[in-house]
Amino acid sequence: MVIVKIFGGLGNQLFQYAIGRALGLKNGVDVKYDVTNFKTGGFRKCELPNFCIDGDLATRKDIRRIQYSRVSLLREISLAIRRKRPHYGKSFILEENFHYSPQVLKIKNDAYLSGYWQSYKYFKKYWDKISAEFNPKNSLCDTALKYKREISTCNAVSLHIRRGDYLTNERVNMFHGLCSIDYYKSAIKVIKDDVLNPCFFVFSDDLEWAIENFSILEGVKFVKLPKATADYEEMFLMSYCKHNIIANSTFSWWGAWLNRNAKKNVIAPSKWFTDPEIDTSDLFPPTWRVL
Repeated sequence: MVIVKIFGGLGNQLFQYAIGRALGLKNGVDVKYDVTNFKTGGFRKCELPNFCIDGDLATRKDIRRIQYSRVSLLREISLAIRRKRPHYGKSFILEENFHYSPQVLKIKNDAYLSGYWQSYKYFKKYWDKISAEFNPKNSLCDTALKYKREISTCNAVSLHIRRGDYLTNERVNMFHGLCSIDYYKSAIKVIKDDVLNPCFFVFSDDLEWAIENFSILEGVKFVKLPKATADYEEMFLMSYCKHNIIANSTFSWWGAWLNRNAKKNVIAPSKWFTDPEIDTSDLFPPTWRVL
């Protein structure tokens, strides 16, 4: 059995789910998902039940059987971090770094995976088999369906502006940073050069700022959904657009990845993190344009 830890926001959870499914298909192992991280409180919640997933949840008995004792586990993780390499101890596998690590897909024995696994390379070979699982389980809300119909009538381009905790949380801001207005202006220019009569649908957790800075954009619409709308609905609205301008966020990364337009233009920021030493070369498919 392989257990994959699920944590973080929706985009992170989808990467973690995808690597688990890829492992199961490649090596014929049972895969379960540890969602206990969401039972300790916090503003994040497990979003996977909103999708047509094919995976079982790990019980505490499953987790205890594979993991080290808590004391040993923390000691081994600490050592792995200090050595800046993965820990392939008895059963606990801590992600080595941000880029693709093909050896992870060779796992066949009991193992517990903890990491972000943010590369399409982990699951691209199996995408045809698992793509249906990344559909919404339930219908979108009425407001989202209205936007979906509007999106279908034009050369829709999603433009995602992530601010929120990237701006207000000092630690998160230092690690991720914000996409600059210059990035968005360059991305818009690329779209206008390639797409006839584009209609920009702006998605943002700071619509007031987005409206203040992008209202002059021709053919722009600001997506305003009810406060109670689930995150996955906004992600799917991005995916229904014909083209995508994403932020340095796995949320809009998945919005673009789930876009089924074979001729889509996807524009992504080259500055994914503030630290230029983090290797993001395995994050973007070769057909995406990085600015």
